[in-house]
Amino acid sequence: MTLIEAAGTVDFSTEDMRAKTVTTGKFSKGAIVNDPNGVVTWTNPFQTPFCALKDVTINVGSHRKYEVTNIV
Repeated sequence: MTLIEAAGTVDFSTEDMRAKTVTTGKFSKGAIVNDPNGVVTWTNPFQTPFCALKDVTINVGSHRKYEVTNIV
């Protein structure tokens, strides 16, 4: 997938469990990203263009490494 823009729920927990790649994710206030099995690889960082990170719920599973390299 190239771009996911969401204000609602993006749920990867009930889909095909094969690996997926998403280039860009733009999430608005109240968005929920549910990927508890960690099947998605994000090419670019998440974006929250009209809200703060605390305004979205992101579940990308356990045993993951998070890296903040730049906040702009």
